[in-house]
Amino acid sequence: MPAGAPRRSAGFDEWGTKTTFGAAAIAGRLLGLTDFQMRNAFGIAINMMAGAGGGLWEGANTFKLSQGTAARSGVNAAQLAKGGWIGISDPLTGYYATFTGGITQADMITRDLGKKYYVEQVFKPWPGGRPTNAATQLAITMAKKYDIKSEDIEAAVYRTSPGIATAPHYTKPYKVGYYPTGDALFSFVYAVANGLCNRASKGDNFTEVGIRNPQTQSLIKRVTLETLDKTEGVELEVRLKDGRKYSEYLLMAVGDPSNPLSREGLIQKFMGQVEFSQKVARNDAEKIIEMVEDLEAIDNIQKIIDLAAKK
Repeated sequence: MPAGAPRRSAGFDEWGTKTTFGAAAIAGRLLGLTDFQMRNAFGIAINMMAGAGGGLWEGANTFKLSQGTAARSGVNAAQLAKGGWIGISDPLTGYYATFTGGITQADMITRDLGKKYYVEQVFKPWPGGRPTNAATQLAITMAKKYDIKSEDIEAAVYRTSPGIATAPHYTKPYKVGYYPTGDALFSFVYAVANGLCNRASKGDNFTEVGIRNPQTQSLIKRVTLETLDKTEGVELEVRLKDGRKYSEYLLMAVGDPSNPLSREGLIQKFMGQVEFSQKVARNDAEKIIEMVEDLEAIDNIQKIIDLAAKK
C-alpha cells in the first residue's frame, strides 16, 4: 500500500464479501434449494468471499473485480449446496467473526429478517462513486450559474461534513496513475475540477484522454479539501482571479434516496451510457426501456437480455 494509506483502505472490499450472500440467496431460490441446502449455501459462500479494499485507494482496475466474483461465488455456493456440500452451520455469526472480529448483538441481524425490508435506491446521474455526485452537482451548477471559466479560477475549496457518505479514498492525494479512470472516479478533487472545467460529467471525461485534458489537470492543482462546519451536506467555494468569490451549499445530491432521479433523468442516464459504450443500438435500447416499464407483461426475461447483449 502507498505510504500514509489509512488502515481502512487495507480491509476487505464489501462488494466482494457480503454481497456474495445476496447472490447465493438468488441462485438458491432459482435452483429450488431446501431450507437446509440454503443454509449450507450461505455457509459455503463465506469460504468463497474475497476482495481487497486497497484497489479503491490505489485506483487499480481490481475494484471492479469483486463485484463479478461475488456473483460467481454466490451461484457456485448454491450449486455446491444443491449437490450435497455442507457449509458452516451459523453463516451470519461466522461472517462477522471472519470479517469484523465478531458481533455482540447477533439477534439484531435476524430479529426482523423476512418481515421488514429496507431498500435504498441510489441512481447516480454522473460517473464516479456515490459521494462524488454532490461535488459534481455543485461544480457543474456553479460553473453554469456564474459563467465560471476554469482559466479564471484562482482556487476552489470543497468542504465535506461527517454526514456525507464517504471513505478515505475520496480524499486521498490525486494522481494520474497506471489506471487513470480508477483515480478519477473516486476523487473529490477530480469531481470538482472536472465539473468546473467541463460543465458536465460524462463517460468521455473519465477516459484517459478526457482525464488528461490540460485544463482539467491544471485546475486540479488549485482544488483543496476542507472540513465543513456543519453536521450534514457539502459546500463548494470558488475564488476567481479578479477577486470575485462564490459559495454554494448542498444538503443532498440528486440521485440519493431522499432526492431521487426523475423518470426522465433515469432514461437520460441510461441513454447516455448507451451512447458512450457503443455496445447496444439506440433502437434496441429504446425497446429495453419500453419492456422494463411494462415488465409484468414480458413472458421471458431473455427477450430483454438479448436486446442488451452486444451484437
